[in-house]
Amino acid sequence: MKPILLVAMLPLTLFSQESKLPPLKLGDEICITANNDSFAAHSVVGTRSLNDAPPLIEYPKENRPDISSFGVLDVEGKLQTISQNKGKIIVICFWTPSCDGSLRALQSMRFYQAEEKRGDFLVWPVHNEGWPYVLSFTRRKKDKFEGIRIFRSAIGENGMHVLGDKITALPMIYIVDRNGRLAASFSGYRQTLLSELLNKIYPAK
Repeated sequence: MKPILLVAMLPLTLFSQESKLPPLKLGDEICITANNDSFAAHSVVGTRSLNDAPPLIEYPKENRPDISSFGVLDVEGKLQTISQNKGKIIVICFWTPSCDGSLRALQSMRFYQAEEKRGDFLVWPVHNEGWPYVLSFTRRKKDKFEGIRIFRSAIGENGMHVLGDKITALPMIYIVDRNGRLAASFSGYRQTLLSELLNKIYPAK
């Protein structure tokens, strides 16, 4: 099977768990949670520092966490879960309108959503704000975000707790393998990293 995306591969030093990446610019590429308890409100100022941003983690195939019960809701409230879409690679991108780095990541999701036509690939840009606020924002900025399908994280048994640790930085990206297990995750907007990881993960069924 051909790789999902053709990108110029950059040299990365990747380990079985955490990998070191160049630092990100606060605001432009990443925002840190405003406090230790909230994953909805993010800013460049808070009780956390850039050093608290989650690193790139690639999970060995035999030791990938099962997150298949996590789900998202569309604007009409329809639930989709990872378990309902086993057999597909899923990209989950958490973002917020208040963070420029998040918005750059959201814009890039249009490109990835175009790949859904393959039939075995899904992209879920996910927010944790109220729908009226998010829809109003994307309509005002429709030249940048029109056509991007967005979702809200589900609650209860399909909620955020399935992913493990609270989100402490945005954007936050998760790549889910075909078995509903977490293959990789990283924080911040990095222009080519998602494509590189997908090219590594996608060919292996």
